[in-house]
Amino acid sequence: MNELKINIIFKFHEGPWGGGNQFLKALKKNLEKRGLYETNPSKANCFIFNSHHFIEEIFLIKMKNQDKVFFHRIDGPTYLTKRIQPKLDFKIYELNRYIADGTIFQSAWSERENLLYGFKNTSFLKVINNAPDSDYFYSTKQKIIKNWEKEKCLLIASSWSTNINKGFKLFKYLDENLNFNEYSMKLVGNSPIKFKNIQHIKPIKHNELPNLLRQCDIYIMGGIYEACSNSLLEALHCGLPCVAINSASNPELLKNGGELFETYEDCLEKINIVRNKYEVYRNNISIRHIDEITDKYIDFINEVYTLCNFNKYNPKRLSTIKYYIILIKNNLKPISNLKKIITNELYRIISLLRNKILKN
Repeated sequence: MNELKINIIFKFHEGPWGGGNQFLKALKKNLEKRGLYETNPSKANCFIFNSHHFIEEIFLIKMKNQDKVFFHRIDGPTYLTKRIQPKLDFKIYELNRYIADGTIFQSAWSERENLLYGFKNTSFLKVINNAPDSDYFYSTKQKIIKNWEKEKCLLIASSWSTNINKGFKLFKYLDENLNFNEYSMKLVGNSPIKFKNIQHIKPIKHNELPNLLRQCDIYIMGGIYEACSNSLLEALHCGLPCVAINSASNPELLKNGGELFETYEDCLEKINIVRNKYEVYRNNISIRHIDEITDKYIDFINEVYTLCNFNKYNPKRLSTIKYYIILIKNNLKPISNLKKIITNELYRIISLLRNKILKN
């Protein structure tokens, strides 16, 4: 059996970017450490692709690598997380149907909601949470617990998106109602609103964020529909108890490392509760490091890849006709080497017919 070689079909970005970019960078880094990552797609035998991103590249690589194994990382449903029309979710499901041999959901909530919105269950499916890069996002072993009667409790939130559902209505409420004699609060990232009391810090380098998190005391999570919030995980990994809205995947990630709230007024109460029992909540933080998450990805990918090597599973094949139908439906450009693809497809069909005749 050939050694496992994994390629991630994604255009990575440096600096402040979305959660998918940050997690996949951390995953790629860990795969490289283990000698399992292959930068050249033609030399890889397994591929990971993400949601609906870079569809043209995914189809191009699939058409050139029909016998290789593809894994689809899904979040959403985008109908809930981004509050847009469900046609993008249907595109993701179609991509999964024709290309993915294995599917990875980032949370049990995401899996459940996608199934409700029309995702068709596949043969190989796994729920694997995200984790941040442990070289940056880690907790100091000892943290001096402040005397809250003498020092303010420092709250922090972060968002690279200006989507109102990322918690900005909550932040506005806290800006107007939080007791700023006892608390101070920072928001790192982008914001569609201006604050009077909350300190808004423009997007900073991703490797600078952990130091800022470790300087604070409690993380505030207001995102309503989060498939698996990287921001929440980053705060927990830096040792911050969190106060998070009781929605979507937040309870799965938070566990006993903080408090969930239902209303804005309830949020104020839960902030006080966490502050007053700070050490208890900090000690209750339960997280999975990127090493463990990488292990889960490798185990799942290797499971399917091994079945292929022992001819117990055949990777999905994308016919030329189906390829062009999907491209036309999605207004995508076809790849240039059409003649070569059609020729290869004809040879494959002729070979199948010849083998069938010989058997008879």
